[in-house]
Amino acid sequence: MRQDHPVWEVYDLLRTAKLNEKYFGYRLQKYVRINNFMEFAIAATASTSAIASLTLWNEGLAGHFWQSFLVISAVISVAKPILGITKRVRLYEEVLSEYRALSYELMQLKVGISTARKYNEIHIDKFNEIMEKHATLVSKSPESTENKTVKTTCIDEVIKAYPPENFFVPKGI
Repeated sequence: MRQDHPVWEVYDLLRTAKLNEKYFGYRLQKYVRINNFMEFAIAATASTSAIASLTLWNEGLAGHFWQSFLVISAVISVAKPILGITKRVRLYEEVLSEYRALSYELMQLKVGISTARKYNEIHIDKFNEIMEKHATLVSKSPESTENKTVKTTCIDEVIKAYPPENFFVPKGI
């Protein structure tokens, strides 16, 4: 049976790497947005900010809004280092970058198998190298629990992008 061929280990890892690449990309976007909002709030309320110096913030409803925004900004400036948002962004960027590199290597291996029209010892050796990199990378996840909603979205995207019929499977084992 074609699904039992050892080459599927390569293709399954490729899809797993693509899944993680997408997943950590989505998660990184979330933390970048949070970080950007926090940075904006802190910068906008800084005493040297042009926004803070506008006189309209001293009157009526705008004054109440501005006071609320100042309080929120003060809380954000204290909470930001405690929450470690900047550190999270850096960790997600690092893991995403490594999954992109892993995906690229696996795509090269996929193309090599397809071009050679066989899965031989050279491919197996390369796959084993990649597996070692993957094992190291798994331990670098910046999360202790996955976001199941994001993961499901990514799984759907990967299945659509990499259906089984897109992979070359040599005859025999």
